[in-house]
Order: sequence, then C-alpha cells, then structure tokens
Amino acid sequence: MDPLLSTKTAVPQARHEIVHRPRLLALLDEGLRGPLTLVSAPAGFGKTTLVATWAAGSGVPAAWVSLDGTDSDPTRFVSYIVMALRRAGVEIRTAGDWQPDGTATAGRSNPRAEVAQVVNGVQAFGADCLLILDDYHLLSGAEVHGLTRFLLEHAPANLHLVLVSRADPPLPLALLRGRGHLAELRSADLRFSQGEALTFLSEIMGVELSSADVTRLNRRTEGWVAGLQMAAVSMRGRGDVSAFIKAFAGSHRYIMDYLLEEVWSRQTPEVQAFLLSTSILTSMCASLCDALGEADSQSVLEMLDRQNLFIEPLDERRLWFRYHRLFRDLLQQRLTRLQPGDASALHDAASRWYEEHQRPAEAIEHALAAGGDDRAAALILDAAEATLARSELTTFLSWVAALPDDYLSRWPGLAVYVAWSSLWGGTSPRAIHAILDDLEAAPDVAAGRAAALRATTALYCGDIDAMAEHTARARRELAADDVLFRGMLNFLEVLQGVDAGGSAEDAPHLREVARRNAERGNLLAATMTLVSLAEIYMRQGRLSEAEPVYEEALAMAQTDRGEPIPVAGQAIIGLGTIAYLRDDLERAWPLAKEGTALAKLAGEAFALDGVLLLARLNRATGDDRAASELLEQARMFAVAFDATDLDDEMVAIELANHSVISGDLAGARRWAENAGLLPVAPAAWKTSVDGGPFSRLRKYQMATVARLLLAEGDATAALEAASWAADCLERRGRVVYQAEALALASIALERLGRRAQAVDTLDRALWLAEPCGYVRGFVEMGQELVPLLGAVLGRRGAGAAGLPLASRVLAALSGQDAGATPSHRGPPVERGPLLDPLTDRERAVLGLLPTHLSSSEIAQRLVVAPSTVRSHIKRIYSKLGAHSRDQAVQIARDQGLL
Repeated sequence: MDPLLSTKTAVPQARHEIVHRPRLLALLDEGLRGPLTLVSAPAGFGKTTLVATWAAGSGVPAAWVSLDGTDSDPTRFVSYIVMALRRAGVEIRTAGDWQPDGTATAGRSNPRAEVAQVVNGVQAFGADCLLILDDYHLLSGAEVHGLTRFLLEHAPANLHLVLVSRADPPLPLALLRGRGHLAELRSADLRFSQGEALTFLSEIMGVELSSADVTRLNRRTEGWVAGLQMAAVSMRGRGDVSAFIKAFAGSHRYIMDYLLEEVWSRQTPEVQAFLLSTSILTSMCASLCDALGEADSQSVLEMLDRQNLFIEPLDERRLWFRYHRLFRDLLQQRLTRLQPGDASALHDAASRWYEEHQRPAEAIEHALAAGGDDRAAALILDAAEATLARSELTTFLSWVAALPDDYLSRWPGLAVYVAWSSLWGGTSPRAIHAILDDLEAAPDVAAGRAAALRATTALYCGDIDAMAEHTARARRELAADDVLFRGMLNFLEVLQGVDAGGSAEDAPHLREVARRNAERGNLLAATMTLVSLAEIYMRQGRLSEAEPVYEEALAMAQTDRGEPIPVAGQAIIGLGTIAYLRDDLERAWPLAKEGTALAKLAGEAFALDGVLLLARLNRATGDDRAASELLEQARMFAVAFDATDLDDEMVAIELANHSVISGDLAGARRWAENAGLLPVAPAAWKTSVDGGPFSRLRKYQMATVARLLLAEGDATAALEAASWAADCLERRGRVVYQAEALALASIALERLGRRAQAVDTLDRALWLAEPCGYVRGFVEMGQELVPLLGAVLGRRGAGAAGLPLASRVLAALSGQDAGATPSHRGPPVERGPLLDPLTDRERAVLGLLPTHLSSSEIAQRLVVAPSTVRSHIKRIYSKLGAHSRDQAVQIARDQGLL
C-alpha cells in the first residue's frame, strides 16, 4: 500500500481565537458514558473545530483520522485507524512501521484482522481513549461501514468512537439509540447562539456589528458557522454593513453562491487562478501545486492560511494543506463554469506528480478523473500484482470499474488480473472461461496465465484430465519469473494430492513446495500449502503435529513488518479448530473470530471453515439460534461461490448435523431423503465411496444419518450406518471422524442390548482419540454415553490407553444436567468457602457475568461507571481464584454462588 500520510492522523490544531462553547463540550463529555458519539450536520457547522477543541481539553488520549474518499478501501481505512491509535500511545500489533521522515507506511494490511487487533490493543491499553473519524460521510461501500459496525460491536469499554459526518452513517443508529449507546449532536445543537455569533464576528473575524445586525445576520444564516464566516469576509472594508446584512438572504445554496462571488471578486487574478487550479486536489503541498502550473505556491498557501480563506494546515510544519470541503466544492463548480476544459489537464498533471513521487493510488485516481483511459489502465496494470498481493481487491476492482466497458478487450494484460480476482471470489467456471476466451482471441495474450486459470477451474469441476492438460501448457508458456501464476500451479498440485487422499508421507514434498513459493514471494501459495499439510495431519488424528504446522503457516503469512496477510486467517482457523476438538473452547473462541475476520479479506470461501467453527462454538455454549444464523451465512457463502458445488454439500452436512443436535429431526430427515441417504443401503455405496470428491463425502453423510436415526429411535439402522461410516473412515485414515462414528455405533449397540460389544466399540473409539486429545465429539453425544464410559473405566486398570480421555469426557458430561445441551465446562472442582467473601455489589456484578453483556452494559444495568464494574470484576477474579470470565462463572456455580 502507498505510504500513509501522517498529517491525516494529526488532531487539527485549534486556532488560538475560538468561541468557547461549554454547552456543547458538556454534551460531548456526557457522551463518554456510551460507546458512540455522532456529530452530524451539514457542511460548515463547525463540527471538526468543536470536536478537536474538546479532544484537546478532554484529558483522554485521542486518535484522530481525517478521512477522504480514498479511505473507502477497507485496508486503507483500518490502516489509518491503527496509525492514529499508535500516535495516541496505543500499541497495535499490526500497525505499519514509522519512517525517519515522520510518516508511516502500511504494507499488506488486513482490515478485519486489524480491527480485531485494535480491540485487543485498546483493551490492553487499559485507560480510556478516543477514536475520532472526521468526514465519515466521504466513505462509501458496505464493507468499510461493516468494519465500523464490527468495531462498535466488539469495542472494549475503554474505547469511545466519535464520528463526525455531514450525513447519518449506515449504522444501526435506532438500535444504539434505543439501548442508550448513542450520543448525538446535530445541526440544531451546533448552530451559534446570539452570544456565540457576536463573539465569533467581533473577536475572531474582527467585524464590529451592532447587536441588531448580529441578531439579523445570525437569523439569516440560522447560526451556520460557515455562513457567518463567509459573510464576515465579504463585509471587510464595506462602509454600509447594515445594508449588506439586510440584502443577505436566501437558502444555503444561494448564500454559498452569493458569498463565493463576494469573496472571489476581492482576490487578485493570480490568487483566483491558484484557487481554481488547485481545487481538484484533496490535499496539496507547494511542489504539487507547482506541478499544476502555479508559481511561488508556498507563499500563496501561507497567505491563504494567514487570511483564513477556508484553508486548513494538515501538519504542524504547515507544508500540507486542504481546502474547507465546502469551499473546495464551490471552487470546483467555478472551475467547471469558467474553464470547462481545464480540469482534465489539471488532473493529468496531478497524476504525473503522484506517479513521480511513487504514490500509485493517487496517480491512478487522478488519471481516471482526467479521462486518460490508456494511461490509467497502464498505471493500474503496473500496480495490479502488488495491489492484489496486498489483498486490496476493493481498490483494484474500483479502478477497473471506472474504465470503459470494453476494457477486457482493450487491455488483455489487465483482464487476466480481473479473471484472477473473479476466480478467487468464486465466479463460476463458465464466466471465467468467457473472459479467457476473449483473452485468447486477442493478440499478445498471456496464454500461460490463461492456461493456469483454466487449470484451476478444471480442478474445481473435478475434471482432472483437463486440469493436467492446462497445467502442462501453463508450465510451458508461463514466464520463469511469473510468481503469482506459477505459484498457483504449485498449489493446484497440492490440492490435487490432498483430494486424492494425501498422507503424512507427502510432508517433505509439501514443505518443499511451500519453501519454494515463499522464496519467490508468493506467500499465498506457500501458506495454503502448509495449511493443506496441517489439514492432512488433522484428518489423521495427529493434532499435535498439525498444530505446529499451522503455526508455521501463520508465521509465513506475514509481510516483512510482521503484518498477517488475509490467507493467514486459514491457519488461525485451523488452530481454533484444534482447540475446539480438544474441548478448549476458551482458546477456540478468539482464534475462530480472528481467523474468520482475517480470512474474509481473501474471500468468503476462505472464511467458510471459520464460520462453521463459530457455529459449532455457539452450539457448544448453548446458543442454538446464533449457531443457526451462522450456518445460514455459511450456506450463502457456499452458494455464492460458484466455482464448485463441493462446499455446498459440506455445509449441508453441517446443517443436518446441527439440526439433529438441536432437535430439528424433520429438517435433518428431509436432507437425508433428498440426498438419497435413506433408507440405509451401504452395500450400494461401497464401490463408489472413493470415486471422486462428492462420493467421498458419503462417509461423513452417513455418520450424520446415524446420529439422526439414533435420535429417531431406530438403533438397528443407526448401527448399520455408523458401522459403514467407521469402516470407510478407517480405510481413508480419518481417525478423528472414525472415533466419532464408533461412539455412535456404541450407543446403538447399547440400545440393542449388546452391552459388551458397545463397551468394546467405545473403548476402541477412545483408544483412537486418546493420542490427539479429541474430546468434543464425545461430549456432543450427551448423557447416553455416561454409563458406557463408566463401564470402560471400570473394567480396565488405571493407566490403560484411552482411560485418561474417558475420564475427561465423563467429567465433562457429569457437569451437565441430564438431557441438557453439552457444555464446554470442565469437571466441577471441590473448593472450600471463600476466605474473602464477595460484597453485595460484587455479587450483583457476578450475577450478570454469565450473560453476554459487556462491562459497559453491566454498568448501565447497575447504574455505575464502567470503570467501577471493571474494578469489581477484577476483585471477583481475585477472590474466586479465576483468570477469565467463563472460569469465574464456573467456580461460582460450583460454590453455589450462582
């Protein structure tokens, strides 16, 4: 990503002469009780000045971001937030590195993951802090607003967000307002009172008016600060001020046009020319203004600043400036009206300046505004690979969307990157092939790249012969230094091997593939290769070997500055899955959330496993509704990913499994019947189980069918289905799932009165699961497994293989009420009475800890300050000997305190 501008994270310097507005400062102080303050009003109401003044005197560390339209890219948006927080003293792990010149650069940023790190960093900071996002209305796109919503939903109690905007943001304001979580200042609040207008006009603008004239002007402008300011500028040097004020009337639009004419007419021709030419810039320095044909730009900028002509310094050295948004809009209108042909040439000059100064994003934006399609396309093409490697897909796609509709045929080299982006986004093979057909018909096409893309779509469709053909062509025709597409071919080889039933014996080869790609700079292919190796270990029940491979992949999927790239989310989700399988839900939760958020930046398909894991975690903690919502989200992800239908089938199995566990047997039966899984007929499937990726799902489907049949009371059919699934899973070396199928079979045998066989079968399942510590699947079997576990423990001596795991599962199940949804809690611990009893207020806080309320929400319930609640929670942890919220709740329950 282009270097970030440190000036955008500087709290605007309030001029020494400001109107003191204690009423509004008190409203802002009061808003600190909740998570969000919205300052929303039209342009020119003094929003930024007010908030900057308040922040400077609040005594609370303030992180400030002055936004513009380019920050709609999620990566840039979050990178500036991270940079601003660091400037305020909050350490964020994924922030960019500071450079000697005081600016900061952000590499391959990962917005949703960085938001998670923002939450963690602010919480670790401990003290209250402000995050102020100015000109928020300039942002567009659901994804960037989704990041703000995500931050609000997960913000720690010590973070207070302030949005300064001309319009209400697309956030759930009604909900926040109803919960008392939103403080609002609007135009009615910001309008100058009579006294404030008098102070402003006389002390700040130096215009002496009678009380009657101030009243009249304030009424005409409706307390609009910018209107008062422009009126005051127009009145300087006038003899008959009262007459001017009497003629001053009309709507805001009329007032703006009128005052611009008055201000404009009082400037020299040289200053007028400068204002017009520089109006195309969102920010400016002397060198950039000079490039637009202006002379002595630094002196002009300093003069404009001294005379308060709607220009704001962006840094303490006053090297970079920007016009007041309203003033810039009016200047641009004036430029269009007076010099309609000049804007394109000015944008072109600005683009070339940014290109020379190695700022490709701004260079492309101005090239597009100039209408120079060929030059813009060339710049986009030069930046494409690096931009996509940084996961800035939103930026890249917005650039190409601004090109003419026929850009795919006019710039085939660019079109291949569009096809690459579309493929990772899940576009159907047919649509990808349509792009590639046009590419291959064009001269000078990158045929090797097109072949690599066709090979990928062939693998998704299960056409191995076509994949081999296209892969061979790609290897022949791809350039030796084509990092992106050669890396894709290497990963295709890995995927094919995994699909064919890869084993741990493939580890040396996969590690070599990963190493080779990493050395060439293709971290995507390198990381996904290691993730594939870890998944092989997991399927074989070798969780202890999978874990370090995931950690190795996570360490590899980082920029030189240690910032994770989106594909790192896959490794984090893998680590969370291991924790879940071991029933360590306290560790699994944050990993699942962080990994899913990060993986979504690479595409919804990358996040699918994370969403499924979050659904399992919610079900494990008794929130079936949230689990169902997440599974529906996963289903939509799978449907949207048109490259293959395999993901749809995998999600369908997960949905059916959830339906059985949550009691929706009718829904599970509909799935089984529609899939042709009922009635049970394993003999018909035996020969086809390894015939391809879809037939290989049959064993997982039948394990779910066995669970359904047990819930319906058909133990005979359940035993047949579970036994068949266990046999198939054994042949494929899927140890974890084999153990689960055997446990289902043991329950069926117990129901059929075959106790000895049931105990033998469960004993074998435990023996398989013991080495990897697989617990969760047994816990989900529920109370019916308890007597069988007791029998296993009772018939064998201490220390026998499988018994430690049996004890853990039995302890977990014993902590549940009969028939209850399995909990993640461990065995109850015998504890004596508390040496330091809880106070009444601590008991009140403890009573709310089992809920999902935040510290701030608990504070609102108890009508105390959030800091007080946090202090109570710390003392509760200390008295109970707990280190987390879940642990404190469990100990309190063991003690009879809840």
